Formats: sequence, structure tokens, C-alpha cells
Amino acid sequence: MNRSIPAVAALAVALGLPVFQDAPKQQERRDAKKHESSTPLAQQMTKIDDAMTFLKRGLRDPAKRDDCLAQVATAQAACVAAKLLVPKMAATTAEAERAAFVTNYRKGMAALLIEWTNLEVALLNGDKEASLASYKKLEAMEEEGHNAFTDGG
Repeated sequence: MNRSIPAVAALAVALGLPVFQDAPKQQERRDAKKHESSTPLAQQMTKIDDAMTFLKRGLRDPAKRDDCLAQVATAQAACVAAKLLVPKMAATTAEAERAAFVTNYRKGMAALLIEWTNLEVALLNGDKEASLASYKKLEAMEEEGHNAFTDGG
């Protein structure tokens, strides 16, 4: 009887059926991410998010220093590209406030780029404490930026 459970699961996988209860939720997240990345800005933000995901664990492992530096460089390049773009939310911002909105977005992206550079310097110096502190600051800045410049927060 226990052999039939793996067989049923294998059959479900082969047929493309969700095997786990949360499989539809995972698919929805993937679909949402594909839709989001349809804009150039979202594509750059995905690169930054991917770097953040890697660094969350990578910064704690000295053997991953070079990989962390590569992720930082990728995020910096994405930051430079993203700061020249305009968030979709600008289109729905009142015209009288739009210029200030775009200016504040660009200032925020410039500040984010500075913090990525601080993280790079900390990594180059081998300063784990400063690297982790900079990462925490980047997390907070990401949260603030999403709250201020996206519809979903």
C-alpha cells in the first residue's frame, strides 16, 4: 500500500498535475513574476531581488566572497539602469505631483546605488559586520522604496 503513494505522485507529476497542496499558489507567484517582468523597470528590479536573495546567505560564508562581489556588481548595474526609468505608478500620480514623484524615485535609486557601493567596499575590506549591516540597510531601503513607488507596496 505504501508503494502506491509514490506511484500516484509520480503519475501526477508526469501528467502535470499539482502534487502538493500549495502548488497552485506557487504557480500564481511565478505567473505574477512573469507579468511584472514585462516592463524594463521590473526586469532590473528582478536582478536586484535575485542579488538580495543570494546575499542573504552568501554574506555569511567567507568562501562566497567573489560570488557576493559579482552579485553586488549585477545589482549596481541594475540600479544604474533602473534609476533612469520611470515607475508605472508615475502615470497615475497627479500631474502636479508627478515631477516630484519621479525626482524622489531617482534620488531613492541613487541612495540605493550608494549603499550597494558601501556593501562592495565592506566585502573588499573583508568586514563581515559592515557587510551584514549594509545588507540590512539595503533590505530596509527596498521595503521603503516598494511602499513609496509601487501600487502594491
